[in-house]
Amino acid sequence: MSQFKSREEYEQWKAERMQGLVGSFQPKPVEQKPHRSQSPSADRQPPLRGGRLRSLGELFGDTWDLFKARFLTLLCLYLLSIVFMAVATGVFAGAGYFLSSILPAAKNAVIGAGIFIGVLAGSIAMFWGIAAFTFAAVDETLGVRDALNNGWRRVRSYMWVSFLFTFIVGGGFLLFFVPGLIFLVWFLFSQFVLVAEDEKGMAAILKSKEYVRGNWFGVFIRLLLLWLISGVLGFIPVVGPILSLLLVPFMMIFVKLIYDDLRESKGKIAIHPPSVGATVKWIGAGVLGYVALPAILFVMMGASLTVPLLMLKGMMDNPGSQFTIKAKEGIPSLRMKPGPQRPQEGTRVVGPGESGLQVPSGASSLQQEAKKPDATGEAKIIRDGVKETFILQTGFFSDTRLANPRRASVQFQIPAEKHSNARRIEMVLDVTKAGEHPVDGNYMRDTFMGKSREELEQENKPRFQYVADGGQIFFPKDGCTIIVTSPYTGTSDGVFGGEVKDCVVTSAGITHTLSAEFKMVGNSSR
Repeated sequence: MSQFKSREEYEQWKAERMQGLVGSFQPKPVEQKPHRSQSPSADRQPPLRGGRLRSLGELFGDTWDLFKARFLTLLCLYLLSIVFMAVATGVFAGAGYFLSSILPAAKNAVIGAGIFIGVLAGSIAMFWGIAAFTFAAVDETLGVRDALNNGWRRVRSYMWVSFLFTFIVGGGFLLFFVPGLIFLVWFLFSQFVLVAEDEKGMAAILKSKEYVRGNWFGVFIRLLLLWLISGVLGFIPVVGPILSLLLVPFMMIFVKLIYDDLRESKGKIAIHPPSVGATVKWIGAGVLGYVALPAILFVMMGASLTVPLLMLKGMMDNPGSQFTIKAKEGIPSLRMKPGPQRPQEGTRVVGPGESGLQVPSGASSLQQEAKKPDATGEAKIIRDGVKETFILQTGFFSDTRLANPRRASVQFQIPAEKHSNARRIEMVLDVTKAGEHPVDGNYMRDTFMGKSREELEQENKPRFQYVADGGQIFFPKDGCTIIVTSPYTGTSDGVFGGEVKDCVVTSAGITHTLSAEFKMVGNSSR
């Protein structure tokens, strides 16, 4: 311990010691380092450009830098939007086809409902993926999961903005293309306005237009160059589709950077909720295109059909007349040269109680031809030992179709109310060929196992089925044979006939043994 000569010397030493100890506990000054943004592209953000758009070189360079950093995330989200749509549509459409096998009486309705719900669900799933894709392009810190979460929260707003954009721009293109091109450049950035600024519906559409105001041509040139590059790459054989797919994230970043420049040049733009008048105006512009195109086509087709209709009318009024079309000063004119006159055909003298209308014999023969009776016939049915008589069904609501006799269908049904779903037998075969027509028992079951009706028709196999009351369809369990004893000739007095012996049909575990002898006289009008 140090020796001190006096008390004052000790107190001075003590004060200096204590001051040193206190100083040793003071925090050392920390060297300030420049703050670095978490965004991987923060250092790549260009400085303020004083309200101008990036040049093409700057735009492609900055897009390429972001593309390299965000390629995998953006491509994954874009592909997910396609997968979401395919899976959702396939699940519901497949469920409809599956249920149709359980409810054959309502097959078409069930399949149609499944396809409709599938398309609706697939559209929502697709927009979810595209919304997430846009979020990831706008916010460079988002990964796949966070982008999907944000996209799901905004999927309804995104769908509505996309519908407005597509409807208005599509209507503009139908108005001779140019308005659609103008609308496309104006409203192209509405999805970025929705994602980055939370503007919804028509407000996002109109705010995009305000950003483009004064820069339409500059934006159009940049977009045109991008579209040309995309089109050229798409036409490259083999690898073109792959390059087009890989270019989608690049195009999204490219358009997003143009949006950033426009937003910076305009500063903060306040868009009040659009008035009813403004909304009606722009939706009306889209409607005008959809209404104008059919009207233009109708006028054009009406003008082109005028001369043929006049010729047809003249031929009906003057049978045997000859027509010539001559142009006079650029205007076509129609001239008719009367044909040879027929001698006056006699008319029948009507008696008491008959109509006094005199009908030429030629017109009478045409009426008789138009009212030609359809084919008639019946089938003697024995089902599980019970005998019944089925009547040949013809007309629009029946399955009897003989226009193509080599692939004809014939239906016999128990007498019932018109158009009722009563029990019946249905056959499809070549009715012009006599002899045996073997029916494959797996033929109709293949319909519910993936084969389309067109594929089955191309195989040109005979078909036989029994339909119970209410519409339950019974197929041949193993197989049976349709024997044609009298082939179809297509004449009014021709007879088509044959038989089916001991055919075992089954449906949902229920079986019947069925025999039939059938005969049809005449020819079908369908």
